[in-house]
Amino acid sequence: MDYAEASGAPSDTSHCVTQYWAKTCYVAAGDKWYILDRMDDGGRPFIRWENYKDGALYRTGICSNRLGFNHWAVCNKDYYESSILWVRQNVWKISTNNEMYDWSDWFKVQ
Repeated sequence: MDYAEASGAPSDTSHCVTQYWAKTCYVAAGDKWYILDRMDDGGRPFIRWENYKDGALYRTGICSNRLGFNHWAVCNKDYYESSILWVRQNVWKISTNNEMYDWSDWFKVQ
């Protein structure tokens, strides 16, 4: 698991998904995941990404924003240029024994 670092909002918002608890954006220039915590509930939004190369699952990972409400965070990755990326988001509700909200749908970003 990667813990995202503090960041400003992404410059490119063409590959974003928004749920009531979080907003996640992928910026291909630099292979960066941006996550915004949209709820003041003590939860930690996170994404699960899957990277496919030549039609097969190549790598997976988790990026978590633990910076709190209304803060952007970023995870910097390095993917093959011709690979495919899928992502979905969720939130750990820290105050309720690490329960999770419902997963967002998977969405393709590359």
